[in-house]
Amino acid sequence: MIKQYDIQKISDLPIEQVADALGLNVARHWALCPYHNDSKPSLHFNEAKNKFRCYVCDHYGGPIDLCMQVEGLNFRDAVKWLAQTFGISIDNGTGRPMRGVKRRPVMPVETHQKVNVPDISKLTYLVEHPIITDAAKAFLFNERKLDPRVIKWCGINSNDSHLIIPYFGLDGRLQSIQWRYLGQYAKKKIEGEPRFRFLRGSQCHVYNLQILRMLKPAEPLFVTEGCSDCWAMMSAGHKAIAIPSATLLKPDDLKPLNGLSLHMYPDNDKPGERLFLKLREVSDRITRHQLPEGCKDFAEYYVQKLLNC
Repeated sequence: MIKQYDIQKISDLPIEQVADALGLNVARHWALCPYHNDSKPSLHFNEAKNKFRCYVCDHYGGPIDLCMQVEGLNFRDAVKWLAQTFGISIDNGTGRPMRGVKRRPVMPVETHQKVNVPDISKLTYLVEHPIITDAAKAFLFNERKLDPRVIKWCGINSNDSHLIIPYFGLDGRLQSIQWRYLGQYAKKKIEGEPRFRFLRGSQCHVYNLQILRMLKPAEPLFVTEGCSDCWAMMSAGHKAIAIPSATLLKPDDLKPLNGLSLHMYPDNDKPGERLFLKLREVSDRITRHQLPEGCKDFAEYYVQKLLNC
């Protein structure tokens, strides 16, 4: 039996974060209702009460109810699914952590509509009307000292707890969406929330590929290991891309980099070194730059340079 205080922890998960994890497209507190064949968003989220209600079919409830409906689970498995998804440890009454339910495999983008997973190509509202919340401003501009023009050009959006980061292809079309938890700046703290995660249905891609269309012949292109480093590099006046996880990329993902003049400040760790070696396989025109001692990545180096000016 799941203990009441564990159920309460799951029930207290922010309802809109749960909806996002379930693949619902929440825009300004509204989404398509999973309880009926909805064509116009009728499911409303009340963050103050942490509840949802459909104004067409009148279904209402909290995070567990929503998970039960979308994932087709009973109460116990819905609690386990949410605990696993949000990294919350719960007790099964034996004093040992409960084993999680087996999660459904992520389906390809083109089949999303069949399993209540968002079609990434239709989430244009996330980049057409970006909102930079106070929490996001504190992180992006006060802590990281980034150029607001870079953040606007990259189409960064946000809510009170996350940055919403769009990934575009060479053609400028939306490919993926990644969330970046704002940690200490988040108005609502989420226990066990990972710092980075891709929206359900998204896949890992090279970040900021659209910058290649602006690259002049022989102009340097800086390769970074994450979005934050990429924004810092662009704020410093360079054209840059990011490879958030070389291990998740397919060989074809790196083909657009063939023949380009690549530059890189590898992070001072083993993953940084592995990425640099992988890029050397793609292009023999790559220049390595060394971060100063004590700087773990370019984002940190960028802030230190500004503070020392």
